[in-house]
Amino acid sequence: MSGRLFDAYLVVDWSARSQPSPLRPAKDAIWIGSVERGAAPALSYHRTRADATAALKGHLEGALARGRRVLVGVDFALGYPAGFAAAIGARGWRGVHARLAAGLHDDARNGNDRFALAAALNAAVGPGPGPFWGCPKGARGPHLGSTRAFTYPHQGLARLRVTDARLPGVQEVWKLLGVGSVGSQSLVGIPRVRALRRDRALRGAARLWPFETRFADALPREGPLVLFAEVWPSLLERSAPTKPSPRKLPADAAWTRATKLAVRGLPPIRDAWQVAGLAEWLAEWDEAGELEALLAGPPDLDRATRRRCVREEGWILGA
Repeated sequence: MSGRLFDAYLVVDWSARSQPSPLRPAKDAIWIGSVERGAAPALSYHRTRADATAALKGHLEGALARGRRVLVGVDFALGYPAGFAAAIGARGWRGVHARLAAGLHDDARNGNDRFALAAALNAAVGPGPGPFWGCPKGARGPHLGSTRAFTYPHQGLARLRVTDARLPGVQEVWKLLGVGSVGSQSLVGIPRVRALRRDRALRGAARLWPFETRFADALPREGPLVLFAEVWPSLLERSAPTKPSPRKLPADAAWTRATKLAVRGLPPIRDAWQVAGLAEWLAEWDEAGELEALLAGPPDLDRATRRRCVREEGWILGA
């Protein structure tokens, strides 16, 4: 490994579209940026979640066959505020993931019933709407509204996770519609990650950070590995370093990176250069030996908070 934790870095900008994205590459679709030692940086555009999942599976199978270690960043939440699992009768993050996978129908052309799933989860939490909110008029009902007609904490559930509160601008995982609606992406994304983790060709090497690795405490140090982690591509705009330094992040460095990416001829689409830039950023930090500090989580988290994040909430890499 020559000091590096990984050989390849993939960043996925996900989408909750209910129909295929345009044939011509567009924003608000699925983009995958990758950086691998010995190969040129790559960027791919995917019209459906099924196509993107198949592409990821093929890439990861090939990497594991070559004994590679791969970090896969996904731009949707992998956990929910503490207490949600118990509220829906599940056990920890595994139970929540299983419940979402069992309750969601998501077809090959992006057709899905995520709003019905959210309404059912709300009903399990308690009477009336919440904690999920935001939907088209046709999906409104007694348990899910188009707007947030309640306050947090709702049935004891907070609006934000611990990690969300550290990044101004991050939306709550409960929000399903509108600008920054990561909630919908999570509902249709978590089942896909779960399927990849459980895939026969991947499951022996796949881990979900920070849940299965206890941040970095139980991170496998040798052998093939696929590590899925939650990322926030917009962090690139705020914190991507020109030179790796996790504790000192110049605010204007993102524009330097964006300019470099534009010069290289990437599509003039923000989503595209974000995933490409973030993949390079992760590779640079790993090369500098500082990625492990991010995987270890903030040093100021107390033991109880770390346990809460490992058991249920998860964490955004770099928060």
